[in-house]
Amino acid sequence: MRNRICIGPDCDRRGGHFGYCLSHYAQWRRGKDLTPLRPYNSKTKDEVSCSVSGCGRPLRARGLCKAHSDHVKKYGAPREIKSYRPIGRPCGIVGCDEPALAKLRCAKHLQYGYNLSRFGITLEGFVRLLDAQGGVCAICSGTNPNGNALSVDHDHACCPGDRSCGRCIRGLLCSPCNFAVGMMRDEPARLRVAANYLERSQPYLRPAVA
Repeated sequence: MRNRICIGPDCDRRGGHFGYCLSHYAQWRRGKDLTPLRPYNSKTKDEVSCSVSGCGRPLRARGLCKAHSDHVKKYGAPREIKSYRPIGRPCGIVGCDEPALAKLRCAKHLQYGYNLSRFGITLEGFVRLLDAQGGVCAICSGTNPNGNALSVDHDHACCPGDRSCGRCIRGLLCSPCNFAVGMMRDEPARLRVAANYLERSQPYLRPAVA
């Protein structure tokens, strides 16, 4: 019968083959001396980021981030790499004073710049269009409830699918408005009929039913 607790030295993990946990069982199979294991929850606040001075990347293993851990495997020692967060440097977008997190972009503009290449528009062009709309949806003057960036709306008659040449971009829409326009197949007549239907269907506008 297997023990519930590993019989290895100073180990409180669940026992398995021959009473050992997986890690101690691996040591035993290799013929090595059984050694105490690092506790599961041994990370302190100082260990949540890479131990290399000035790095700041998230911890991956053995006190190093993934990049420095790969350096140790390849070169035997960590090498100097670009700072993960260029502290003190402002966002590279004109008019934005927020601190840059990566690629000389603040958190908001990093999010806005995600996958804009398929719409044929640069991040700078997106920001100019967003500023021209006052930072809100071109239809309802609202924003996305989850805080995500507005969607790029383009004329599907010019560029079918989810890509744009950049010349047929009509504006920026929140997710509900973008979805509604798409479901109405970009047809103004269909949208007008839907608006008339909604107006006729309002209780205070339709005649009472006998």
